[in-house]
Amino acid sequence: MDYDAFELNSRMAYYRRRGLASLAIAVVMISVAFTTGMQSQNVRATSPSQLTIGIVGTPSDPFNPMTQIALIDHWIQAVLYGTLITYNSTGAVVPYLASSYNISSSGLAYTFVLNHNIKWSDGQPLTAADVVFTLNASIQYSGRVTSLLPFAKPDNSTFSHYTLNTSTVSTPNNYTIVLHTQKPNPQLLAYFSTFFYVLPEHIDANQNLTTNTYVNAHVVTSGPWYLASSTDYKPGSYLVLTANPYFFMGAPKIQKIVLQFFQTSSAAETALRSGSIQMMNNVPSTDVSTVQSAGFNIFKAPEMRVLFLQYNMNKNLTGGAYNPLSNQTVREALGYATNISALVNSISSGTFKVWGQAEPYGMNFLGYPAWNQSLPDAQFPYNKSMADKLLNASGYIWTPGSYRLNVTLITLATIPYFVVATQILKSEWAQVGVNLNVNLEQTTAWVYDSFQAPQPKTWNIDLYDLTEPVDPFYPVNFLFGPGGGNAGNFTNTAIRTLIYNASNTGNPVQRTSVFQQVDGIANKYTPYLFFATETEVDAWSTSIVFHDGLGGIFNLPLSIYAMHYTSTSAPPSTTPWALIGGVAVVILIIVVAAAIMLSRRKKGKMS
Repeated sequence: MDYDAFELNSRMAYYRRRGLASLAIAVVMISVAFTTGMQSQNVRATSPSQLTIGIVGTPSDPFNPMTQIALIDHWIQAVLYGTLITYNSTGAVVPYLASSYNISSSGLAYTFVLNHNIKWSDGQPLTAADVVFTLNASIQYSGRVTSLLPFAKPDNSTFSHYTLNTSTVSTPNNYTIVLHTQKPNPQLLAYFSTFFYVLPEHIDANQNLTTNTYVNAHVVTSGPWYLASSTDYKPGSYLVLTANPYFFMGAPKIQKIVLQFFQTSSAAETALRSGSIQMMNNVPSTDVSTVQSAGFNIFKAPEMRVLFLQYNMNKNLTGGAYNPLSNQTVREALGYATNISALVNSISSGTFKVWGQAEPYGMNFLGYPAWNQSLPDAQFPYNKSMADKLLNASGYIWTPGSYRLNVTLITLATIPYFVVATQILKSEWAQVGVNLNVNLEQTTAWVYDSFQAPQPKTWNIDLYDLTEPVDPFYPVNFLFGPGGGNAGNFTNTAIRTLIYNASNTGNPVQRTSVFQQVDGIANKYTPYLFFATETEVDAWSTSIVFHDGLGGIFNLPLSIYAMHYTSTSAPPSTTPWALIGGVAVVILIIVVAAAIMLSRRKKGKMS
């Protein structure tokens, strides 16, 4: 072989070897890039920091726990303020601001030990002094003072005419609070779990907490989120909450929660489908299947909520006009004129249970049902002839071409099934000569007209629902006790005695029997027309990890706190089959490439 031929073959071999090596290097680099890319895809969990929740309704009092009544305000305050104890997703009571709590065997002493590292959103420590301050403020200013009467003494200088009886509370140190009662009060556990939002003494001391002027301008909270700026709240439109850097359990994963307020469920649902919000409450029952098929999680939250009409029991309304609903026979007639089962199924598509008493279906005390099992689910069977007979007996004779009775009903315009229910009632009652004038009101106006306006009120009937903690004391106390919830002004000595005396027992059989008796007595006088016990339907994007539970969105602050977005890609598998498959492909490419190069080399030698 001459030199030139040898040189040519040598150079070709060199370039073949160099090409193969280069190819190998390139393939390895591709392999590394491929596998690294796959790994980084799994690691890339840069979750969005903001979540927008659509809330159907408008808050009227979102920052002042002393004066709030509307459920939407309660929802907001659940993530702003901490309670000593709270409920988990199964309905069990668990510590929250308190690291532990204890009820003495006698049921007369309640001890709460606070976590030592709790700070307010302004960085100041939260101590036992704040708890005692809130206890006194709640007694002096809160509409729920009836729950705290065991710790109160009369004082005409306060809004409630009560103040704290200091002999009932002690603070052995900065983190321990011991409360003493003369009688067992089983309902206190539910009160401290649900309504006792601790307030900052260093901010609210010596202030009048019956108005919102001061509180709204000085919002300092202890929950997972806080109001970072007054400009973050536009009444009736939105509320922006920022993660509290001082929250003792650690800042939540969601840095900002935007609450977007909608006047109707349909508007919120449209926003959910468009992606402008990621969660919503009160999905219309008729839309559940379509929302779910659109790719959203649907949760039907078991609730202790009862839907009802509250009748005004005063003989005259504001202005002096006679109130025909003060006549029990007229109230009974309206019950018979209402096809309750059809109404409930129509407004809920079968998701609500027809119900005829104050205690919600499913409410128990230590495993014993609190509702009266001897009462029918529907208090009145549908019977237009009976309604006509009772109205005639009350002196309201029907003259053709006119109405024999005109009554006014108020309700929330923001709850679709409330609006539909009033339309059904108007149609049904017209069939027995009763004209129903419906006033649809926004939240602030409705709260005032229902609960804050002085007796005897301007309306004959109020349609709304009630959600309470899982303790039978609260529905009957709110509806039949002397507080603002009893807007119809129903008074019954036997019921009051049962609520405030006989119910103070830890024996579950005796205690549930008390509330069964209350419901039995109340049904005889018909101060309410109960329709159903409810189920809330919530929806949220599948990109969100959220564990709903008893009560629905915002009812469980620890569930809200733990909420976060899922990874933007599939999580890594315990057996990385995709990675193994990728490496196998790369190896196959190397083998094939090597075989081609060798084949060409042999051909070169042969030539």
